Amino acid sequence: METMLSTLPLAKQPSKSKKPESKLYQDLKKYQKKNLSKSHLTRIETTVSLGFPDIFYSDPRGVFHLLELKTSPNFAVKISPHQLSFMLRHQNSSAWVLVRGLKTMELYLYHSSQIMGLNESGLRFAPKCKTSDFSDIFKNVSCETFR
Repeated sequence: METMLSTLPLAKQPSKSKKPESKLYQDLKKYQKKNLSKSHLTRIETTVSLGFPDIFYSDPRGVFHLLELKTSPNFAVKISPHQLSFMLRHQNSSAWVLVRGLKTMELYLYHSSQIMGLNESGLRFAPKCKTSDFSDIFKNVSCETFR
């Protein structure tokens, strides 16, 4: 068993300076822990399934949601072909893209059904919710039903 474990690759160590998306996750998690104690946020780092969203969120009712985190220094939002494909396949699910504008620090929430508009027009495309308050984000994600 020891031999098998020693052949596994080591996990990458996080860099000392936080990437903007990591900072967004930390801020989201801090708000959730303080204000939504009966919910859970889980960060998913995966290379097994490219395009899978960054966050698995279980709201206070136990309903699951997926969030892709993005940041943008301007109006453009970089969405990989794998992320685009995932969101297109899950348009009837509670799958979301949360973008933080780095100049204004405003939050833009897009449902997966809006992914083409976001990909083509960036933050100029009308979001489901535009706010600076995480409570608005959690309310929109938890309250929407797409069936």
